[in-house]
Amino acid sequence: MPLKPFLFYFNMTDILLINDGSPQSFHAAEYALALAKSVKRNLLLANIVPTHQPVKITIGAGAGFIEAEEQSLADKLHIINDSYDGFHPAIKNCNLSHLNEKEVVSFINQQQLFLIILASGQQAKGFNLQSVFSRVYCPLLLLPSDIATKPIERIMYLTDLRFCQVPVLNYLGKLGYGNSINIAHICAQGLPELDGQYAEDIFSKSVSPNVKGSTLYFSHIREKDINKAVDTMIHGMHADLLVCQNRWFHFKQLFGESIPVKVPDHISVPVLIFPS
Repeated sequence: MPLKPFLFYFNMTDILLINDGSPQSFHAAEYALALAKSVKRNLLLANIVPTHQPVKITIGAGAGFIEAEEQSLADKLHIINDSYDGFHPAIKNCNLSHLNEKEVVSFINQQQLFLIILASGQQAKGFNLQSVFSRVYCPLLLLPSDIATKPIERIMYLTDLRFCQVPVLNYLGKLGYGNSINIAHICAQGLPELDGQYAEDIFSKSVSPNVKGSTLYFSHIREKDINKAVDTMIHGMHADLLVCQNRWFHFKQLFGESIPVKVPDHISVPVLIFPS
């Protein structure tokens, strides 16, 4: 199963956040800004609803009142950004609300993005999420509601070891502070289970030597119920990030045929979905 070219992922500078003007967008923006800072990428705010001039609001000021403009999402992020030490991501705005689905795909691919971030519950009106992300060349990070902004230290890559993608592993090494990546082998439905020693040989001889700069671990997951397996990864193995590939084996077990608008309640950590 070949993937779309991974050349894009290693040279690009922008993380794109989809902004629909909702509270979820602002919460996701804080997460996106912290991630952009940690991986030294810039942040592009993609507005998918029409943007207007800031609305004047009246706020108290001592004995009287003054008029002030309500802050935009970009303004709020600039304030947060200025409070950081070290690298300060550039924050840029773009308006996608006037684009049709085909134009959105074209725009995203022209940007050659490092990552796209979408908050659970956001309404991507005007285009179909699965249709768009089946045609773009960069990963999508789905954030659960009220996700805490913290470093990504423990990454669980859900895969059948026979289809493990080394480019995915090398990309993941750029996301994690601790660079700890666990390859969670879960046998794909309809395929025979791997012998334990054979699986270890594949990991040690074909996978691990080709991944640079990260500490790799291998877990041979025998649990066939994907939801039980994921629960163990999150609460027992303390995963900060789950990784799968669009419409591949474990993606379909978790989400069915389409990228969900809302992350299922039992998945309390971000999910990174790679194109396929």
